[in-house]
Amino acid sequence: EGLPVTKAGETYPTIYGLNIHQTLGKAAGLFGGVTFNFKNFNIDGASCNCASSFVGAVAGQVYGDLENISVKNVSFVADPSRKDIRYGAIVGMHNAGNATGCSVENAVVKAYHNVGGISGTLNESNNNRTYRDCSVKNSTFEVYCTEGAGAKMAGALTGNANGVTLYYENCTVEGNNVEALAGAG
Repeated sequence: EGLPVTKAGETYPTIYGLNIHQTLGKAAGLFGGVTFNFKNFNIDGASCNCASSFVGAVAGQVYGDLENISVKNVSFVADPSRKDIRYGAIVGMHNAGNATGCSVENAVVKAYHNVGGISGTLNESNNNRTYRDCSVKNSTFEVYCTEGAGAKMAGALTGNANGVTLYYENCTVEGNNVEALAGAG
């Protein structure tokens, strides 16, 4: 049975117990690095045993829009010695596109820096972005970096808005260890 995402009475397909295991490549998730719009599905339970730089339940890297995606019960914990990391509960690096109606709940995401709920980082390939009607709750986002800008690159929605003007519309964060919508960047 699907989880309600944003529209009352509608349910979307759910993927349960996603175990991401990747030893090669930069991007890992249900998909690696893709140019694609993702819409109308849920992931309930995801973990990662990978050596990838970009990790997210949906994809490690995305060039495209995210719409009505719910991710819950996620655990992505990077090796503390890895410093080239971008981890997000939904996507690791959101290179282009917007997010609408996405939600994250009960996620634990830890990496050296660039850690967030919807995305670990936003890349500057598309300067203006909008995250609309998104929510992140009861989650933990932690960076291992303790000095400089990297120590502040954890946010409930995104860990780092790298050269991007990010507009938040009607987004909520609650019960997280970080209440900042976005980390430094």
